[in-house]
Amino acid sequence: MDIQTIENVGFILAVALFILTSMGLVVLAILYLITRANLHWQAPVKWAVSSSRASSPTSASSEVFANGYSRQDYHTHGMNDDAIDYMGLDQPSAPAPGIAGVVMGDMFNRHGGGKM
Repeated sequence: MDIQTIENVGFILAVALFILTSMGLVVLAILYLITRANLHWQAPVKWAVSSSRASSPTSASSEVFANGYSRQDYHTHGMNDDAIDYMGLDQPSAPAPGIAGVVMGDMFNRHGGGKM
């Protein structure tokens, strides 16, 4: 075997390795996107109503807070009544229901409540 043949075989192996690696990355990306799409299609988590609010009238869920959102808006995004009261989500400066959990978690970690 001369040096030219060895170079050609090495080049062919490098190209084949590149193609296989690229195909593997494409397959992983597709699997990731499928998994991610399946996570978004799951039904929202329903939280149990606490016993302290279980006897309250159903009109309380239509109560509109000073921040412009209703109690039902927070319920739709997984917050129960105790969490709304404890975290002050009924206050004028409270975050929107869709991001309230993220904001509260970030504040909790930032102020030393959770060590990451």
